[in-house]
Amino acid sequence: MLNKYISKNLDETSKIAKDLSRMVSAGDIILLTGDLGAGKTAFTRCLCENLGVEDVVSSPSFTIVKEYNAKDFKVYHIDLYRLSSEDELIEIGFEEIVNDAQSLKIIEWPELGKDYYLGYKTIKINISILQNEERVFEVEYENIGD
Repeated sequence: MLNKYISKNLDETSKIAKDLSRMVSAGDIILLTGDLGAGKTAFTRCLCENLGVEDVVSSPSFTIVKEYNAKDFKVYHIDLYRLSSEDELIEIGFEEIVNDAQSLKIIEWPELGKDYYLGYKTIKINISILQNEERVFEVEYENIGD
C-alpha cells in the first residue's frame, strides 16, 4: 500500500508524523530515504514528539545511533549514511537493534542494512523536495499483518 502526502511546511510535516505515530508500535522499522536536506531528521523529530519523546531529537550522523524513550517503547534513530560495510553494521550492534522487539527503529539511509529488514513490519518513507519548504512523502507499508 502506497500513500502520498504533500507538506508545505513543518506544521504539515508534523501532522503527517502524527498520523503515522498512530500506526507504529514496538518492533516496527521505519526506513527513511531522500536526498540530503530533504527533511528525514526533521520528520523523525516530529514523529518522536508525537510518540512522547521528551528529549531533543537531533541527527545521528556522527554518532550513528541515538536512543530515546517514548511513552510506550524505546526508539532507535539510526543514520547509516557514513557506513560502508557489513563489518561496520556489526560494530554498532545493528542486528541486535533491528531484532529488538521492544523498540521502534527509524533508519536513515537504510540501503546498507537491507538484508536485516526481511520479515519485519517496515514502513518505507521517501521524502522528495518540491520547492522551498514543500515536500512529498511517499509512504509504503510492508509485511503488515505477518
